[in-house]
Amino acid sequence: MSENLTEAIVDLLDDYEVDLNLYWPKKIIDACNNGGFGDEERGKASNWTTCACGECANIPDANYKPEDLILGFFGMVFYHAVKNDLFLLAANSLCIIEHRAALILFFPGMRLSRFILSHKSKLEKLDPYIDALVEDLQDLENDGLLSGEIYATREWVTENVAIL
Repeated sequence: MSENLTEAIVDLLDDYEVDLNLYWPKKIIDACNNGGFGDEERGKASNWTTCACGECANIPDANYKPEDLILGFFGMVFYHAVKNDLFLLAANSLCIIEHRAALILFFPGMRLSRFILSHKSKLEKLDPYIDALVEDLQDLENDGLLSGEIYATREWVTENVAIL
């Protein structure tokens, strides 16, 4: 992969003050340098307790699934990014997850429980995040970096990423 992409990922993680010595930042950078994630990383990204969200200690969950709607949404974005070798999207998702987790830890009242919201209410709460993700995916598509089973459409995002 391009040195510029690796530098962009490191800069992004640094800007968000993500510890580069943790498991996922190291794995994202390694995958970018080596051309892809391995089966072990894909397996860990698919499991709530070992994905980027699970790495953030003491985050409330229910039955090993994210209780917070927004954290769960970006956990799914992270999984799809790892599954499809979208390194910059994985790094971006990781940064959002780290900051959302910190917010929930310090201000538990900010948590949006996906268990008490109606389907319509969940979509309304996620609307700005879905729109922003579609824009990010369109940028990746325009740069020729979108591949695999991910599509830069609102329909794909609501069907595959949103935890509803």
